[in-house]
Amino acid sequence: MFKLFLPVGLLLLLTSCMEDIVPPTKLRNISFLADKDVNENKLVIVHMAVPKIKELYDELLKMDSQAYFATIKQLEATYPNDLEVFKWEIVPGAALNDIEVRFKDFRAKGIFIFAKYDDSIAGMHRLVLPQQSSVKVLLGRTECHLAYGG
Repeated sequence: MFKLFLPVGLLLLLTSCMEDIVPPTKLRNISFLADKDVNENKLVIVHMAVPKIKELYDELLKMDSQAYFATIKQLEATYPNDLEVFKWEIVPGAALNDIEVRFKDFRAKGIFIFAKYDDSIAGMHRLVLPQQSSVKVLLGRTECHLAYGG
Protein backbone atom coordinates (compact mmCIF):
# COMPACT_ATOMS: atom_id res chain seq x y z
CA MET A 1 0.00 0.00 0.00
CA PHE A 2 2.83 2.43 0.89
CA LYS A 3 4.47 1.73 -2.50
CA LEU A 4 1.35 2.98 -4.28
CA PHE A 5 1.03 6.21 -2.28
CA LEU A 6 4.66 7.26 -2.75
CA PRO A 7 4.49 7.57 -6.59
CA VAL A 8 1.04 9.19 -6.43
CA GLY A 9 2.21 11.66 -3.77
CA LEU A 10 5.32 12.47 -5.79
CA LEU A 11 3.22 13.03 -8.91
CA LEU A 12 0.88 15.40 -7.02
CA LEU A 13 3.85 17.34 -5.65
CA LEU A 14 5.38 17.74 -9.10
CA THR A 15 2.16 18.85 -10.78
CA SER A 16 1.48 21.43 -8.07
CA CYS A 17 4.83 23.07 -8.92
CA MET A 18 4.22 23.06 -12.68
CA GLU A 19 2.57 26.49 -12.74
CA ASP A 20 5.88 28.06 -11.67
CA ILE A 21 7.74 26.42 -14.54
CA VAL A 22 7.51 28.66 -17.60
CA PRO A 23 9.04 27.71 -20.92
CA PRO A 24 11.81 30.04 -22.07
CA THR A 25 10.57 32.87 -24.20
CA LYS A 26 10.92 32.26 -27.92
CA LEU A 27 11.67 35.91 -28.77
CA ARG A 28 15.10 36.31 -30.36
CA ASN A 29 14.69 39.51 -32.37
CA ILE A 30 12.33 42.44 -32.68
CA SER A 31 11.79 45.04 -35.39
CA PHE A 32 10.13 48.45 -35.29
CA LEU A 33 8.69 50.42 -38.17
CA ALA A 34 7.52 53.96 -37.43
CA ASP A 35 5.15 55.92 -39.66
CA LYS A 36 6.62 59.16 -40.97
CA ASP A 37 3.94 61.06 -39.02
CA VAL A 38 4.08 58.91 -35.89
CA ASN A 39 3.21 60.71 -32.66
CA GLU A 40 2.50 64.01 -34.45
CA ASN A 41 5.95 63.78 -36.06
CA LYS A 42 7.73 63.42 -32.70
CA LEU A 43 10.07 60.85 -31.23
CA VAL A 44 8.45 57.79 -29.57
CA ILE A 45 9.98 56.23 -26.49
CA VAL A 46 9.45 52.47 -26.54
CA HIS A 47 10.05 50.05 -23.67
CA MET A 48 9.94 46.29 -23.85
CA ALA A 49 9.11 45.21 -20.29
CA VAL A 50 9.76 41.61 -19.27
CA PRO A 51 8.26 40.69 -15.87
CA LYS A 52 9.82 37.64 -14.22
CA ILE A 53 7.08 37.03 -11.64
CA LYS A 54 3.32 36.58 -12.04
CA GLU A 55 2.47 39.39 -9.60
CA LEU A 56 4.32 41.91 -11.77
CA TYR A 57 2.91 40.43 -14.99
CA ASP A 58 -0.61 40.92 -13.61
CA GLU A 59 0.23 44.50 -12.57
CA LEU A 60 1.58 45.40 -16.03
CA LEU A 61 -1.41 43.80 -17.72
CA LYS A 62 -3.66 46.36 -15.99
CA MET A 63 -1.60 49.35 -17.18
CA ASP A 64 -1.81 51.50 -20.24
CA SER A 65 1.30 53.26 -21.49
CA GLN A 66 0.67 56.44 -19.54
CA ALA A 67 0.40 54.56 -16.22
CA TYR A 68 3.48 52.49 -17.08
CA PHE A 69 5.71 55.48 -17.86
CA ALA A 70 4.46 57.28 -14.73
CA THR A 71 5.56 54.34 -12.55
CA ILE A 72 8.49 52.71 -14.37
CA LYS A 73 11.20 54.16 -12.10
CA GLN A 74 9.34 52.90 -9.03
CA LEU A 75 8.74 49.49 -10.65
CA GLU A 76 12.44 49.14 -11.47
CA ALA A 77 13.34 50.06 -7.87
CA THR A 78 10.75 47.70 -6.38
CA TYR A 79 11.55 44.75 -8.68
CA PRO A 80 15.28 45.07 -9.48
CA ASN A 81 15.67 41.34 -10.19
CA ASP A 82 12.18 40.62 -11.48
CA LEU A 83 11.77 43.21 -14.23
CA GLU A 84 13.96 43.52 -17.29
CA VAL A 85 13.41 46.57 -19.49
CA PHE A 86 14.79 47.23 -22.97
CA LYS A 87 14.54 50.87 -24.11
CA TRP A 88 14.54 52.58 -27.50
CA GLU A 89 13.89 56.08 -28.83
CA ILE A 90 12.39 55.86 -32.30
CA VAL A 91 12.14 58.82 -34.66
CA PRO A 92 9.38 59.26 -37.24
CA GLY A 93 9.93 57.17 -40.37
CA ALA A 94 12.57 54.97 -38.73
CA ALA A 95 12.93 51.25 -39.37
CA LEU A 96 14.87 49.26 -36.80
CA ASN A 97 15.16 45.76 -38.19
CA ASP A 98 15.97 42.49 -36.47
CA ILE A 99 17.30 43.84 -33.18
CA GLU A 100 18.77 40.88 -31.33
CA VAL A 101 17.20 40.41 -27.90
CA ARG A 102 19.32 38.85 -25.15
CA PHE A 103 17.55 38.25 -21.89
CA LYS A 104 19.42 38.07 -18.58
CA ASP A 105 17.54 34.85 -17.83
CA PHE A 106 14.54 32.95 -19.12
CA ARG A 107 12.06 33.52 -16.31
CA ALA A 108 9.79 35.72 -18.45
CA LYS A 109 6.11 35.53 -17.55
CA GLY A 110 5.32 37.61 -20.63
CA ILE A 111 6.64 40.44 -22.76
CA PHE A 112 5.03 43.87 -23.06
CA ILE A 113 5.65 46.78 -25.41
CA PHE A 114 4.82 50.23 -24.06
CA ALA A 115 5.05 53.17 -26.49
CA LYS A 116 5.07 56.70 -25.10
CA TYR A 117 2.94 58.79 -27.42
CA ASP A 118 2.09 62.44 -26.76
CA ASP A 119 -0.45 62.86 -23.92
CA SER A 120 -2.93 64.36 -26.38
CA ILE A 121 -3.06 61.06 -28.32
CA ALA A 122 -5.48 58.76 -26.50
CA GLY A 123 -4.97 55.00 -26.46
CA MET A 124 -3.47 52.05 -24.59
CA HIS A 125 -0.19 52.18 -26.53
CA ARG A 126 0.57 48.76 -25.04
CA LEU A 127 1.08 45.37 -26.65
CA VAL A 128 1.44 41.90 -25.18
CA LEU A 129 3.81 40.02 -27.45
CA PRO A 130 3.00 36.53 -28.71
CA GLN A 131 5.36 33.58 -28.23
CA GLN A 132 7.26 33.98 -31.50
CA SER A 133 10.96 34.10 -32.28
CA SER A 134 10.61 37.28 -34.32
CA VAL A 135 8.15 40.14 -33.87
CA LYS A 136 7.56 43.35 -35.84
CA VAL A 137 5.96 46.34 -34.11
CA LEU A 138 4.33 49.02 -36.21
CA LEU A 139 4.29 52.47 -34.63
CA GLY A 140 1.37 54.14 -36.35
CA ARG A 141 0.37 57.77 -36.28
CA THR A 142 -1.72 57.32 -33.13
CA GLU A 143 -1.27 53.72 -31.98
CA CYS A 144 1.07 50.74 -32.08
CA HIS A 145 0.24 47.33 -33.57
CA LEU A 146 1.86 44.01 -34.31
CA ALA A 147 2.59 43.24 -37.93
CA TYR A 148 1.35 39.87 -39.14
CA GLY A 149 2.36 38.14 -42.32
CA GLY A 150 5.17 39.15 -44.66
